[in-house]
Amino acid sequence: VGNYIFEQLTSLGIKTEIQTTTVINPRGEVPLAAGNVRNILGKLDGTASRKSILLVAHYDSVKNGPGASDNGAGVAGLIETARALKDSLPLKNNVIFLFTDGEEVGFLGAKAFIDEHPWAKEVGLVLNFEARGNSGPSVMFETSDNNGWLIPEFAASVKHPVATSLTYSIYKILPNDTDLTIFKEAGLTGLNFAYLKGVVYYHTLSDNLKNINERSLQHHGDYALALTGHFGRLNLEKTQKSDAIYFDILGKILVYYPENWSYSLTTVVLILFIAVITLGLSKKLLKFSGITFGFFAFLLNIIIVFGIVTLVWWIIGNLYNYKSIPQGDTYNSNFYVISFIALATAITSVLYIWFRKKISILNLTIGALLWWVILMVLTTLYLPGASYLFTWSLLFSLFGLGIIFAARPHKYLLEKKFVLLSICAIPGIVLFAPTIYLLFMALTLNLSGVVIIWVVFFLGLLIPHFYLITATKKWFLPTVSLLI
Repeated sequence: VGNYIFEQLTSLGIKTEIQTTTVINPRGEVPLAAGNVRNILGKLDGTASRKSILLVAHYDSVKNGPGASDNGAGVAGLIETARALKDSLPLKNNVIFLFTDGEEVGFLGAKAFIDEHPWAKEVGLVLNFEARGNSGPSVMFETSDNNGWLIPEFAASVKHPVATSLTYSIYKILPNDTDLTIFKEAGLTGLNFAYLKGVVYYHTLSDNLKNINERSLQHHGDYALALTGHFGRLNLEKTQKSDAIYFDILGKILVYYPENWSYSLTTVVLILFIAVITLGLSKKLLKFSGITFGFFAFLLNIIIVFGIVTLVWWIIGNLYNYKSIPQGDTYNSNFYVISFIALATAITSVLYIWFRKKISILNLTIGALLWWVILMVLTTLYLPGASYLFTWSLLFSLFGLGIIFAARPHKYLLEKKFVLLSICAIPGIVLFAPTIYLLFMALTLNLSGVVIIWVVFFLGLLIPHFYLITATKKWFLPTVSLLI
């Protein structure tokens, strides 16, 4: 494979060389990862380069897998990017292609490059391509620290960004690593890409050409070519700025703003929440006792849904021996994901049919949104990259409730309320639905109980909709959901 990559690069007229060395990676526990590595490198010279762009993909695979996705797709994407760049006008910055060896056993090739190769000293930006499945969008799931300069440039250069600061925030506290970890430890700026769907194929004999999704490979290539073309014309000497919060809107645009804005946004939403409660109390639409009931009713809802989904998955796992699958997923996982969401919807709708016999739907709604406020504050303080989910969803929902509270009694009929609240729920749906899907892909069905908590929180935003849907046909929604 190394010889093939070498031949492809040299046939394009790219300056190519092989780095062969022995590496010991001191990270981790004894026994330490060590070995002889053979990195393949290529370089396209720029017209006035002071810093280079480093495109990275490891070309080794695990012993028990052909590695078509992990990481043949990354390798193929970079070779094609090299061909496209060679056929284009030269960039200002040098472009280095690094195909690392020994990634699977301890990132040995990346460490060899950083420690020993002279080209490492000129790197200004790293783009690393990986896979943890066989399909799905290529997600920009990790950045280097102080990404406030990097994210706007990323947003300006790619057509279909799939990225969220939620994954960056979570990844920082997880023990997972890739080649980018080595480059980040060396102080380099970088972005990490991987597609995550189909983790059941990961590191198995099924990670072959028959099962790879070419659209996922294409997304890799779109990123590599667009980003190299964009950053190839920029000054890469000052690439660090305070972290940003960012998220994509349906893979079309990337929204971003400085992380320190989250404190101001959270304060605004808190003030609006207090104002809505005050308005509801003054109109006698809310009661403190009712809000308290709604608060604990929503907690009970979370506990019941979590317990039932966890139990159902435990039964299914034992019934079909899914527990023996080390990746924690199944080949038909999408059916289970849809089913668990439908089950959560059914349980929630039934519970709120019962709850509203005790207390008004507005009290139940505000009680549930109080949990949203708590999570918004906690994420702003401790996990700011995730705060946008709660801040923006809550902001628009509170606008809708505020309008209803401020209106004259009976001004808004049932249909008009439904339309108004549905419009105000759109931001929450756009933000939460892809996030839930991404979490199911990343955490797998083994942690379906954990992901379903996020689903229930999302449904908490839609409590008025549950009421308006079931007002005339009480059992329609839970029945349809259970059938699904």
